[in-house]
Amino acid sequence: MKNVETLGIMVTNARQRKVTLKNYMKNHHFSKLRMFSFSPTDIDWEHRCIRGLHLRNMKWETGSFSFPKVIYNRCYNSEMETIDRLEQIIGRNKCFNQINQFDKLEIHQAINRWLSPHVPDTLPYSNDNLEQMIHLHKLVFLKPCHGHMGKGVYRIEQRDTGELHISNHYVMPSIIVGSISQLLTESERFVGQVPHLIQKGIFTNNLNNRTFDIRVLVQKNKNGLWSTTNVISRVSYAGCFNTSIYERACLTMDVLKKLYPAKSVRDMMNTIYNLSLRTAEILELDSGIHLCEVSVDLVIDLEGHIWIIEVNGMPQKSLYNELPISRRAVYSRPLEYGYYLSKR
Repeated sequence: MKNVETLGIMVTNARQRKVTLKNYMKNHHFSKLRMFSFSPTDIDWEHRCIRGLHLRNMKWETGSFSFPKVIYNRCYNSEMETIDRLEQIIGRNKCFNQINQFDKLEIHQAINRWLSPHVPDTLPYSNDNLEQMIHLHKLVFLKPCHGHMGKGVYRIEQRDTGELHISNHYVMPSIIVGSISQLLTESERFVGQVPHLIQKGIFTNNLNNRTFDIRVLVQKNKNGLWSTTNVISRVSYAGCFNTSIYERACLTMDVLKKLYPAKSVRDMMNTIYNLSLRTAEILELDSGIHLCEVSVDLVIDLEGHIWIIEVNGMPQKSLYNELPISRRAVYSRPLEYGYYLSKR
């Protein structure tokens, strides 16, 4: 077919090839893009070809492909070695989402330079820093620098009695200690040798006594520009502070309408859009990494101020399956951007 371009979707392993490609194929709406999926082990560097999965005559087949014009990286990674080798063959910046496993501390440092009024105090984990942050803020979170899906996140709150309550997932503490020295002993045990950060805790406004966050999916569009695809909220189970363990997902607009007057909702949504777009632009500019999509997690404090809590480089797209929004855009925008790149 004339003007058809080829895009390869790189996934972590062979088991992910079919389900990933299937999702993108059924949600894109143009015919000028031929797609196949592959993993890093499918690349034949010597013969400059890739063994990939594709749909041919309504059947799934594995075949040998020339290197595509553009590669969409859905392989969760923090190293550039494979990307660099691919771009030596297909061309510089022809692989997008080059790195999608972010270092949370590096992300904080990048966006804090420009958006500090909306970024909570954050320090690398150490005994001194933990003691300092507890003294200043009374509520902090410990997070693995390379964590995802809320795993390994601890909430530490110092009560008026001086007791320190340590929680994992739920606000109800799993450990209570009476002194900073005891806290440091406990924190060293569950931090171990894994790099962690300490983030100022935000006392957030809740919906029916349930924690909710704001997750903004920011993607590049068919013109190569950052744009907001959607803004949703995850509402946690009762007593749970970790919104990765959520009871339901819904449109953020619907949540805010239950908590604030109409004008405040409009102003908040404008701030959410602006902060998320700025975050994506700053990260790409600061890191020099070719990105196409990020999800920006925000919360609202008791005074209505909006805070950027986290940025994820590989958005969880299954989150949008049950929502009353167009699911198609979530999957089609990276493909449209890939087609845009292929014509440059």
